[in-house]
Amino acid sequence: MGINVSVLLRCYNQEDYIGPILQAYNQQTYPKELFEIVFADDGSSDSSVQIFENSQFDFNKKLVYASHAGRVSIVNKAFKECAGDIIIFCDGDCIPSPDFIEQHVCYHKKYDNIAVNGWTSIVKTIVFDEGGLDKASSSIEYYINNKIDAYSTIFPYKVFEMVPNHIDFALLNSLVEHKRNSRFAEILERYGETLDSCAVPWAIFHGANFSAAKSALEAAMPIPEKFNLSFDDWYISLKLHFQGVKIINGSAAVNYHQDHPRDKLKMKSANHLAWTYLFEEFPIFEVYCIDAYYKKQYSFFELNEVSKLYKMYRENSDGKALFEKIDEIINIASKNLRPITSEQNV
Repeated sequence: MGINVSVLLRCYNQEDYIGPILQAYNQQTYPKELFEIVFADDGSSDSSVQIFENSQFDFNKKLVYASHAGRVSIVNKAFKECAGDIIIFCDGDCIPSPDFIEQHVCYHKKYDNIAVNGWTSIVKTIVFDEGGLDKASSSIEYYINNKIDAYSTIFPYKVFEMVPNHIDFALLNSLVEHKRNSRFAEILERYGETLDSCAVPWAIFHGANFSAAKSALEAAMPIPEKFNLSFDDWYISLKLHFQGVKIINGSAAVNYHQDHPRDKLKMKSANHLAWTYLFEEFPIFEVYCIDAYYKKQYSFFELNEVSKLYKMYRENSDGKALFEKIDEIINIASKNLRPITSEQNV
């Protein structure tokens, strides 16, 4: 008997992306009668909701709407409506590969009590003239062959207007920017699929592509609303990690993020504020180090190594008293942080 799956697809003003994403779910290899799309819309002011409601596909779908209460609030609300035994979390700008759901389910069949961190490929932005693709060139191959990958405000979804009701995944793969997947591949090579030798497996989590059993998530939810700006995914992964849920590096469960411009200064401020909240919830050495990690002051592998060393010396009898004192200082620090707000410099 098949496993029922809910895809929790969170969205806010993403009308340009929703059509191709829903089409890609219609092209899934997993039986359509066994999955539902729970569309978690955080009060979109564009036509995102209308596109979802008017779509004519064979899979089951539910709309959960909130009046722009924040991404955590809408996820908490939508989670209650998920009927599946497995919940897959995705963003409203990420196109799933044809076997996306099937691969998530395969991991859950292969291992017990797990959360799967899938791989998200970054899709290059295609540059268009004001007159559109035809004015710039007679074919999209011009851009691929000449390796034109400059960023603009015109997003890859434009590619799919050329062939309605079908996602050309060969073309999509040709537009992938491999930097992020290279990091996941190195993590896979060093620590294996089950991340057995990794000290911080929860740190690979990202909210655009992960899954867990509903029963495990019920113990981790709801997400506190103070994580509305950022790090809600790390909050869930840490909760699952301390519940004894094993994190899996799911290289076969792939989706494609349609990259777009961001306000990097605003993100930097939001991330620092979210880190203070995360440290308050989990006052441990590894979370303290996350502040420097997300600022790219050191790599995931350096974060892992320093965490392993800390744990090793913490458990060593000669250093136990010293590291207990360090833990005490870290715990005190977590209770006395003065969060930097978005109005302050970081």
